[in-house]
Amino acid sequence: MSSELHWGEGKLEVHLRFMGGWGMDNLTSACGWMATGMRWRTARQSTFVIHTGRGMLDNLNAVLGGTVDIAITTPGVNATMALQGLGPYTEPHIELRALAALPHRDRLLLGINVEASDRYGMRSLPELVAKRPPLRIATGINDGINMIGYAVEKVINAHGMAWEDLEQWGGQWLTSETPFPALKRFADGEADALFFEAITLWPGIPEQRAYRLLPIHRLMLEGLHHQYGFERADVEPGELPGVTQTVPCVDFSQWLIVTREDLPEEVAYLITSVIVEERHAFESRYTHQPLNVSALHYPIKPEELCRTAPTPLHAGAERYYREHGYLG
Repeated sequence: MSSELHWGEGKLEVHLRFMGGWGMDNLTSACGWMATGMRWRTARQSTFVIHTGRGMLDNLNAVLGGTVDIAITTPGVNATMALQGLGPYTEPHIELRALAALPHRDRLLLGINVEASDRYGMRSLPELVAKRPPLRIATGINDGINMIGYAVEKVINAHGMAWEDLEQWGGQWLTSETPFPALKRFADGEADALFFEAITLWPGIPEQRAYRLLPIHRLMLEGLHHQYGFERADVEPGELPGVTQTVPCVDFSQWLIVTREDLPEEVAYLITSVIVEERHAFESRYTHQPLNVSALHYPIKPEELCRTAPTPLHAGAERYYREHGYLG
């Protein structure tokens, strides 16, 4: 990186704590990218610590609780809940701020194996709830931190189904922290259905495990938005195998970089300059992949990085974006 040649010229001494994901993952890599950029732009005695996390509500809570200064949380709705006091947050956390929204396009989807769908006559969530099939559904851990399990429970609750109902019907939740065990269970036939995100991994499901996506009705999505902040998204025809019409679902997009209002403005400004000006160093880790299977929805566009609403930008980040013409 050319900025390394200027190491030591920066006089600002900082000591920052970041939180990413499980370790060898996208979010931890992004923390390393930001820490490296800050290394070369600050005083030589600056220090940077990267904590591993789960990338979900735990990362957000670590920022709010002061364990770390900066974290990445996904999906972006996590921050909406904390900011507005929705879902697991009993009060608004108005001190929450964002530095940038890295482009990550994702969806929370319920796919049922075609054979199981035909056997039980299910093509919608209301039909699933009405017919009470003994499905084995691979999904995320439902522990109040993993947002996949949390969101899945809220979606089924909106349709009149409790988490415990599935086992009472003779079915089973097959839970995991990451999407990889869930995808394998579905691909191997151990699971009848997959209720997960990580849409860029779904094209790898074998053809013999063809599935149908069950749409979420508009009114249900509106209720989920009002109660939890979830946004509607769509899977478009041809986007995934077998999808021939638009499928409404819950949006699971964004890698949102969050901090608190009390982070010094000059530090927030400098980190934002790294995110914008060194974006190609991070982006280049993904551009060898076709866009539909890349976790980063490249290219990174500065005018989109600053679109963090409803989470407000930190004053330092806002100043950077405004001074460089990315905000009106």
